[in-house]
Amino acid sequence: MEAYFPFKGEAGASIAVELFHSEQSVPKHFHEFNEFVLVLKGTCKHHFGSQESILIPGDIFLVPAHKSHEYIIESPLTIYNVQFYPRRLEKLWGGVWPSSLCQTGTDVDNVKLDDQWASLFPPPLHEETDDPESIDDFRILRLNSSEREYVSTLLGFMYREQQQHGSDYERVLRSYLEIVLVELNRVHSRQISMNYNQNHPTLTGNTMQYVIQYIEDHLAEEIDFHALAAEAYMSINYFRTVFKQATGLSPIDYLNRKRIIKSLHLLQTEELPIREVATLVGIQDANYFSRIFKKIIGYPPKYFKGIGE
Repeated sequence: MEAYFPFKGEAGASIAVELFHSEQSVPKHFHEFNEFVLVLKGTCKHHFGSQESILIPGDIFLVPAHKSHEYIIESPLTIYNVQFYPRRLEKLWGGVWPSSLCQTGTDVDNVKLDDQWASLFPPPLHEETDDPESIDDFRILRLNSSEREYVSTLLGFMYREQQQHGSDYERVLRSYLEIVLVELNRVHSRQISMNYNQNHPTLTGNTMQYVIQYIEDHLAEEIDFHALAAEAYMSINYFRTVFKQATGLSPIDYLNRKRIIKSLHLLQTEELPIREVATLVGIQDANYFSRIFKKIIGYPPKYFKGIGE
């Protein structure tokens, strides 16, 4: 039976910010507010409908009100969790939120997200699901290191403001939230070209889609981005620029992320030494693999050895 999670803020408030640490999984639950979550450290499997997504630091995602979800925590997880009621924000913010965010004739707190908000969070790329509706509701943005640092700093300001509870602190929270949403909209705009180009083919769009699929298919091999750039008749600098516009990450950061996520699965499900896991994802130097793994996940690979056994 799924649990009901109450709002963390004061009665009548519109926003609450939680800095959440846990080593224990969070059972299936729902809530009346909308929330978005930024993963700061650790990793978990997030279940939403029939969809399972692996979340690592830098992932930020939206869960609408009244939608059930759960976390299967695989290492001590640290997240910022921002809970909010759009309808209350609309009333308190004096029209900044589009009125179409709220359904007419509904209770002030029981609000459904519409496309104007949900469009900030594109459906996850390259993740299979049998439930198309769940993709429409559960959306992920993958933040690069600079985006993650900026957004987490803003959320840190919000959290401290809430803790200090100064005069008119909720107005300050609303102002910071607006800045965060503007930044997320910018991130989405930078990353949307990949999905757009799938439906509107161009030379650049087709090239990046080919490169991304090539990475997926050859993770265990040495990937020469200079050769891929030359094959696309691009300079390496222009290639890097276009790739980052399409994915939000540099080519090497994207490759490392894909390799580490695959290695995480291998560490949990296979009885293999760390050195062999590193080789299976295309990294020959086990020490380098461990450094990259800890940089991306926040914990060394030995922490996860045998978790899935």
